[in-house]
Amino acid sequence: MMRIDFLIAGKIPLQDFFHDTKFMLKNFRPFFEYKNGVKTEKILGITYNVLELNSLELISIKVPNVKPIVTMEELALKVHFRVAFKAPCVQYYVHNGRLALAFRAEDIVTVEAEEEEIIEIC
Repeated sequence: MMRIDFLIAGKIPLQDFFHDTKFMLKNFRPFFEYKNGVKTEKILGITYNVLELNSLELISIKVPNVKPIVTMEELALKVHFRVAFKAPCVQYYVHNGRLALAFRAEDIVTVEAEEEEIIEIC
C-alpha cells in the first residue's frame, strides 16, 4: 500500500509501483537542459528505457550521470543487460494542467541475471 507521507513530499519509492526491481535495459538516450523553454546543448543525464521483468512494463528512468552505463555497440551485441537503480523514485508534477509522473534514480548498475531469470523477448 502506498504511504501518504511520500505523496505530500512529491516523491514515491519505485518499489511502491514495482515490488521487484528486476529490469532489462532496452535502450537509452541523453536528456538536455532547457532554458526559458528552449533546449540547450548541455546534457544533464541519460534516460534509460527499461523493461520491468515481472509486469513486462516499459518505463523510462532518468539518471543524472552523463556517461552511459554501456555503449550502444555493447547493447547491440549482448542479448540481455539486466540493471538495477540506486534510490529510484517516482516524482509527480503538473504539466499543461494534467498530473504527470517522472521516474528518476541517483545511479544505475549492471547486475548478473540468474539463468532461470532470463526470458526471451522478441
